[in-house]
Amino acid sequence: MLEIGGGTGSFAHSFIRRAEQSGKSLTYQIMDLSPELSNHQRRLLSDIEPPVGHINQNAVHFDLPGREFDLMLSNEVIADFPVAAVERQGGSFSGEGAAFIETYALTVDDAPERFYVNSGVFQFLERAWTHLKPGGLLVLSEYGSKMRYPAESFHLNHSEFTIHFGQLIECAYKIGFDCRLKMLSEYLGIDDSTPVLCGREEHILCLNYVFEKHGISVPFALFSEADFRAKFGEVADRLKPDPIRFLPLRHNFYYGPNLEDFFVATLRKPAF
Repeated sequence: MLEIGGGTGSFAHSFIRRAEQSGKSLTYQIMDLSPELSNHQRRLLSDIEPPVGHINQNAVHFDLPGREFDLMLSNEVIADFPVAAVERQGGSFSGEGAAFIETYALTVDDAPERFYVNSGVFQFLERAWTHLKPGGLLVLSEYGSKMRYPAESFHLNHSEFTIHFGQLIECAYKIGFDCRLKMLSEYLGIDDSTPVLCGREEHILCLNYVFEKHGISVPFALFSEADFRAKFGEVADRLKPDPIRFLPLRHNFYYGPNLEDFFVATLRKPAF
């Protein structure tokens, strides 16, 4: 397995442990452009056997001669890949991104006069195809839309561009992948009636401020009521910060982005 953009390594650690619990073994590789993140991953994953491998390459142009994988996964990384601008003049297109429209026969009937395409994602898909075994699977999760063109957004103090998943799927089909696209909530089978800790960023920051005075941090995450009670119930009952409320997930009143803005694309390389 190859993970693209491993972050701190927490996803890999959880994934590998879950695989072990299910009785499955795997060899795990992480590709990352940042040496600092790779070092953090090594520390966090030092207890994993067999040892996790680390590859320092740019995923947009990566090249691993002679190596193929059964599974490749990228969790909230591809929005960091480059985009290319396109200018529309009547029925013709110019700019750095115009070549991608022609190569992958992208649908652009609804395009504005100036827009972007997820050029780095298209280049990555080509490389992924080369390094997947026949029958291998590529799983991509990210923030975006089926129809909207890439737009700049800011997350965790850095800029990135949303994904036009409709064009991603068009590109993937053109390369040869069998494709499926689902909203993240559908892919994970999330029950939107589940009560979750409600509050926007400032509420969670205030709660964390209070809890940290007692040696406990509340991370920026989406907590179900059951998870929150299990992790923080004792200190919450003792401190009684008011109010701590839980509402069904469907109310969309919780820290973080709307789950309906996240999609999962599963791309399989045919076995023949």
